[in-house]
Amino acid sequence: MRVEFDAAFQGASGPGALLTAPASAAALAEPLRLVSTLALWDEVVREAGVYGGNIYLASEKSVGQLLRTAHAIAPPSPAELAESLEQLHAMELLYRFPVAYKFRGAHGAERQCRINGWGRLLFRMLNDTDGDRYGIGTARERLARHIQDHRDAYLRGVRAASAADDHAGARIWEEIHEEQPIPVLI
Repeated sequence: MRVEFDAAFQGASGPGALLTAPASAAALAEPLRLVSTLALWDEVVREAGVYGGNIYLASEKSVGQLLRTAHAIAPPSPAELAESLEQLHAMELLYRFPVAYKFRGAHGAERQCRINGWGRLLFRMLNDTDGDRYGIGTARERLARHIQDHRDAYLRGVRAASAADDHAGARIWEEIHEEQPIPVLI
């Protein structure tokens, strides 16, 4: 296997080339698409003025909705998505933990997540490579259009989350997340 690996990457320049080489593209496509989409979401939300910090996806279901919105393909099954998120968390490319107590009424024991600095670094490496193996350009356009279409719902949620305390009722989050096609938290 080592000989095949070396031959596949002979002449490759830097880690970006290794990540996008045909020999690795099939094996890495799903996790790298997920990392890229999470990083794009963070950027698009920030660029639209919805939230200046790092925004959390409210659940694994939200991650699936994000993938469906960003790409013209079905997301992985819930079990496969949970496994991918767990692996990316173990590789320290994203933060993933139980939903904060103040939002728990609407989400139960679900796990919120967001990209972290290492995931953003990996995304920048992918974004700077030649070609667009992971659909970054199209996903950026689709997410920017999505945020533009639903900006008010996301702003309402961010404002409510900023003001929330541990005694906020679940009802408000259910109403807010009904308006948000991709439920988010901060």
